[in-house]
Amino acid sequence: MLITTAPSGFEAFFTRCAAEFANPAGPDMQRIMEISAEHGIHFAP
Repeated sequence: MLITTAPSGFEAFFTRCAAEFANPAGPDMQRIMEISAEHGIHFAP
């Protein structure tokens, strides 16, 4: 699968989320939601 996004910079989303998922206690999903919103990603309830 190839996914293209524009403008560039979306890789920052993955970098920031990776830091949360690397936490030995597990990711803080509230923080993941905040990071997502900053990048225009919103999850449906």
